[in-house]
Amino acid sequence: MWGDEYPALRLVGETSLDRKAEAYMERIEYGAIDTTVARANALLIIKAVNNHDALVQALTKTVAFYDNLIAPHRQGEAQLLDELATVLAAVTSGVRNPET
Repeated sequence: MWGDEYPALRLVGETSLDRKAEAYMERIEYGAIDTTVARANALLIIKAVNNHDALVQALTKTVAFYDNLIAPHRQGEAQLLDELATVLAAVTSGVRNPET
């Protein structure tokens, strides 16, 4: 389950003479993430961290591609999308199947 936690106060005690405020953590739950999806997400994060240098290099190349080719001429958007798809495929390879 996932959600938000925040501090709250409640009154405890049977009578006004022994009543006191008590601090506790309240939680609002929003839902749950399927185990398979959670595992795939965790593997994607690990893969992204392990491939940080390659990812930075690929993104730098993509930015340079945009700066040099697309921005001055406003042409080649399809090429940029292909390049971004290639970067995404390289970063996420092997993550689609959580068992790999």
